[in-house]
Amino acid sequence: MVLWLVWLREVKLPSLAKVVIAQLAGRVVLTAATAIAVFAFGSSKAVAATWTTATWSAGLPGLALQWALIPLAAYWTESLIAKRNH
Repeated sequence: MVLWLVWLREVKLPSLAKVVIAQLAGRVVLTAATAIAVFAFGSSKAVAATWTTATWSAGLPGLALQWALIPLAAYWTESLIAKRNH
């Protein structure tokens, strides 16, 4: 996810929107990698498991923490940088 956030650094969007985009992009990349592995090794259950409700519901607390903490950390870091520059 960090790589996606680095790519989105210069995009003018709220921090929360950048986090959600990075999370979704990461999930798409994970699904694509899983699909490639399925075709290479022949396990058909892996792609379905990537997008199941259980997988998403198990990850919701982590997603919510990221939604809260990453924008807060970005704001805090930017304010520290602004203080040092003045």
